Amino acid sequence: YWNDLKREMGSSLKQYAKEKNLNRIINAIEEKALLTLQEVKDAQANERRKNKMSATVMRGILISDAICTQPRSQTPTIVVQKIDVSPDKNMNEKPEPIFRECISPGTEFSATITLDTSMTSTIGIDSFEALQKILNRYINFAYAKQHEIFGQRYQNTFRTLQGASLVLGGGTGFHTKTLIRSIAPDEEEARRVIVQWLDTAFHGHTHSVDHKISPRKLKITHRSTQAELMGLCSLTEA
Repeated sequence: YWNDLKREMGSSLKQYAKEKNLNRIINAIEEKALLTLQEVKDAQANERRKNKMSATVMRGILISDAICTQPRSQTPTIVVQKIDVSPDKNMNEKPEPIFRECISPGTEFSATITLDTSMTSTIGIDSFEALQKILNRYINFAYAKQHEIFGQRYQNTFRTLQGASLVLGGGTGFHTKTLIRSIAPDEEEARRVIVQWLDTAFHGHTHSVDHKISPRKLKITHRSTQAELMGLCSLTEA
């Protein structure tokens, strides 16, 4: 799939055709990773859609509604501003005119996660502990390059990764929304292809200057005087 992505990014097709082909490749990757319960062979759209729903391993992971347990009175929320940090020598922070209502750090919720291991074992999840290990491994992978570039200045900010299990909500960055970096053979090749991808999808964003990492900006917010990464959550078994 990686070679298919690279070949498509270097093609001379018009933007619409290129984006269509890229989405086709991404869908094929997701099908390969998640449709593990049965073969999907029917070519008709309606039958194919039903087969996808019955074949996805995600059927084996059920999550209930969550109840706020700490504090008990109400779910505390705060409004925070989106801030982009550039990877240049000064690491200038640029506040953006985007504000989000977020759940306050330290808030605790209780929910029930049910695993049907007859399904989830097809992707290596045969227990809650196995699920936690996969989530923790992805958090470490997703933020490794950002930590390498921004970690010296934002030491306390990146320390919160140590207890994180997953990322939820908006403002969390490109790496939490796509599989592209996960299938790249190395960080440098990932950067080159992602630069081409983003220049195709977002004209005028000058991703061609993403020399260290792409996308090049670290997404943070400020709470009091502390810089915070968005969306980090810890998952523990009660």
